[in-house]
Amino acid sequence: MESVIFPDVEKVLVAAIAAELSSRSEPVAANVHVSTIKPSPQKTPYPSKIITLRSDGGTHLDHVRRMERLGLSIFANTYAEASELARLVEAVVRTLTGNEIKLINVVSSPIRIDEKSDQEHRYMTLEIITKGSDLN
Repeated sequence: MESVIFPDVEKVLVAAIAAELSSRSEPVAANVHVSTIKPSPQKTPYPSKIITLRSDGGTHLDHVRRMERLGLSIFANTYAEASELARLVEAVVRTLTGNEIKLINVVSSPIRIDEKSDQEHRYMTLEIITKGSDLN
């Protein structure tokens, strides 16, 4: 049996979401910090809009396909901006299939996380099916 390596879905999605948002004309899509971690509070200027991704792992569907679950946190300075950005991200991620990502399913659409923070927070979960490539 051949050895198969799977893509780093966090890396692939961070790049894809950042690129897709930067190409959009909606004002809410401008200047969004997309990463796997939230910036340090000491970062200046601190981003007004942030998206963080976290893989929660997954399971192999067969020898060359794997399903992973990811959590996305969306932060913005106002309720309206956080909601609008979260809805845009939900729409955008469904289109990000290609060579490595074969299917993206939104398992939980954006929900508001009520927490003591200077920013509004939305959270959503995805299931992603990826295709591995031959390691040899």
